[in-house]
Amino acid sequence: RGARGPARRGRDDGRRPGGRLSLGRLPRRRSVRIGGARGAGALRLRLARVARFRGARRFRRASHRFGRGGAEPLPGVLRVPVPLVDEHPAQPDRDDLVPGCRYRESGLLPDRVRPEHGGDHGDLTRVGVVGAQGQDGSVKTLAVAQGVAWRTLHNVFTNPSLLIPSIVFPLFFFTAFAGGLSRVRDVPGFGFPEGYTAFQFVFVLLQSAAFGGVFTGFGIARDFESGFARRLLLAAPNRSGIVLGYAIAALGRWAVTAAVLTGIALAVGMHIGGSGIDVIGLYTLAVILNAAALLWAAGVAMRLRTMQAGPIMQMPVFLVLFFAPVYVPLSLLQGWIHGVAVVNPLTRVLEAGRGFLAGTPTEVGAAFAAAAALAVAFSLWAFRGLRKAEAAG
Repeated sequence: RGARGPARRGRDDGRRPGGRLSLGRLPRRRSVRIGGARGAGALRLRLARVARFRGARRFRRASHRFGRGGAEPLPGVLRVPVPLVDEHPAQPDRDDLVPGCRYRESGLLPDRVRPEHGGDHGDLTRVGVVGAQGQDGSVKTLAVAQGVAWRTLHNVFTNPSLLIPSIVFPLFFFTAFAGGLSRVRDVPGFGFPEGYTAFQFVFVLLQSAAFGGVFTGFGIARDFESGFARRLLLAAPNRSGIVLGYAIAALGRWAVTAAVLTGIALAVGMHIGGSGIDVIGLYTLAVILNAAALLWAAGVAMRLRTMQAGPIMQMPVFLVLFFAPVYVPLSLLQGWIHGVAVVNPLTRVLEAGRGFLAGTPTEVGAAFAAAAALAVAFSLWAFRGLRKAEAAG
């Protein structure tokens, strides 16, 4: 009897051994009055309960089958990668902070700051800045330039993928032009006294200076793409120092390339006919050209703010350089290339540089005027690009 009790109760309450309700076997205690109105209402109530029970179990099975209702990892769309930059956080300029209880002391506040509506309660309600460019504006500009230049040079000299191409490419051009085209010196009318190696060295030196500025422009675009430049714009008290810092970095980067290139040229037997002043004039032209190329690339990078702007920075510089008299003097060029070379401003720079190296300077004033005009024009271009980057946030 004890063993049959649970089975009998299972049959009595209309449940199967698995715990499911059976529609064909309703409880006997409640089915005795099915024929009446009360029995019909009880039957409908019972059927409604069974339907709700089965629907709930079906819903639970579906949710379990499809893996829903529990903890899940976020989809890839919601997992946005956050770039990590191994840089020091921006620090406030503590020289501009004055304790509120000491602002009345003489000599504590700079002359360009005065309290307005301070009241008699010892609190500084408002502070008015007399001039945005105060007496320490140049100091702040130099501090920003120093920080930007140090970071850029550190990234270049600690990353071989950035340093090696800027050195290898000029050496490749020097070897290909001076070695592979050395028979050009026998062409009638060539007339460069120091030989074809020195003739090509001047072009490769100026080319390395220009591309040193362009390669630094690539770094500016990379800083904007990674988000570092936006933090730099927020932290810098004088943003003009940002452009100056990149210019110093471009000059330092090219100085290493120029030293290696000059050493190899002297090692292979290049002759220098000019004096020390002439050599200084040649390298001064290269420095101005380096600054002009950097300012051009910086203006493009700050407007577009992406590494995809690299061809826009590089291609115009490449074309202007190679439309100058690269392989032969200007007098030996013919056709349309001669007309383009005549109006090319870099032709004057290139001819003057070769004159410096040979000891017979020619068109020096025109060369420095052309190089300085390029630097001034591209400085306006770069600083307007900086303003556009500030407006873009």
